[in-house]
Amino acid sequence: MLAEPQRPGGKMTAEVAAMNKSAVALAADSKVTVAAGQKTYDTVNKIFTLSKVHPVGIMIYGNADFMEYPWETVIRIYRAQKKSTAERLLEDWGDDFWQFVRKFGPITERGRTNNIEVTLYSVFQEIEDHAVYHAHLANVSTTSAEYQKILLDLTELEIKEAYVTSNWADKKYASQIVNKYWRVIGQFAAPYKRGSALYDKTIELAIAILLKQYYPTNCSGIVIAGFGQKDIFPSFLNYTCAGYIGSRIKLDRSDPAKITMGNTSSMQAFAQGDIVYRFMEGVDRGYANVLRGLFKTALVESNISTFEKWAPKGKRSSKSRKQIETAATKQYEKLLADAQDYRRTRFIGPTLDMVALLPKDELAQLAESLVALTSLHRRVSREMETVGGAIDVAVISKSEGFIWIKRKHYFKPELNPHFALNYMRDIKGAQQ
Repeated sequence: MLAEPQRPGGKMTAEVAAMNKSAVALAADSKVTVAAGQKTYDTVNKIFTLSKVHPVGIMIYGNADFMEYPWETVIRIYRAQKKSTAERLLEDWGDDFWQFVRKFGPITERGRTNNIEVTLYSVFQEIEDHAVYHAHLANVSTTSAEYQKILLDLTELEIKEAYVTSNWADKKYASQIVNKYWRVIGQFAAPYKRGSALYDKTIELAIAILLKQYYPTNCSGIVIAGFGQKDIFPSFLNYTCAGYIGSRIKLDRSDPAKITMGNTSSMQAFAQGDIVYRFMEGVDRGYANVLRGLFKTALVESNISTFEKWAPKGKRSSKSRKQIETAATKQYEKLLADAQDYRRTRFIGPTLDMVALLPKDELAQLAESLVALTSLHRRVSREMETVGGAIDVAVISKSEGFIWIKRKHYFKPELNPHFALNYMRDIKGAQQ
């Protein structure tokens, strides 16, 4: 099995949304990584008001641009044209925002083609980085047949991952995309011999990236949180956007997280969520995956080895071995279910029960602390510091609206009194 190399790239941020019946708290770090992971800055804004007069906010992670326009600019223009108009439900806010984004522009055909090139490049460059890493470990040349085999194995792994997802484009639109952008697709397979396995698999992966609900690490994550006019309790929506693929924006939305009378609290991390997973589950996700594999192997192999050692020779048939393997697998699945029940009872449940009781200031402190803990872990580990800088924190409630708890500025507010005056003027204009 090919191991994962440690390298810069991916989702370079940590953000948390914590909710109960009274409010939703948003926290985000300020670090951004640029120049292919060679440079970082600690001053980026990732939380914004979506309205200056209504209780709704937006948080971005991943790619900070939409078709080369900063998301911050898109959001501010949307907020300005929205003025005091409200939406009935938070989901209506989401729909309205994306209707605006679909009309935002100008978006040129050159820009659409470039977006497809960048999307495909992000995946194939990542595969190449992996391949070079594994070639170095195996002490093989990047011009060797062994290196080509590594590339092929990694490409096939990525294809399997893509094909786990559903189709994004229908058959007719898929055909249009492939025909229109065949030159762009083909250039990624051009280095390989036409008709070779690597050539064919590269073409297959490129098409899957564009047409499946598959989102590379260069995509944008958008979280819209708060209340619609008719919402009594808060909720948040999480979108993944790959920009324009042809004439349509490739967009996916996960199931909304909603507070209800039966679901009184919720907490979710975006981008780098490993530390929050540990906090909630009581175990590291990677360690849990390793244990699952070890437990399954131990249960199945120990049962089969015992059978082969002690069963009468006349009973050692392949059918009997298969029955033992099936029984051991069922026992393994029960072990997993029991372990999950324990984590839910011992860790997840009690934590969410307390989140449901937190006042607004404690809810904000919880979200901030989880982002800070992720930042601290990156700082003291050998991993690249992809989380850091000042942590912005906001709380959105039905009664007070969008409230900043902590907010950085790239300037000193006391030296720029016109900033506050203009902000208040905009609020008054929106209310009129």
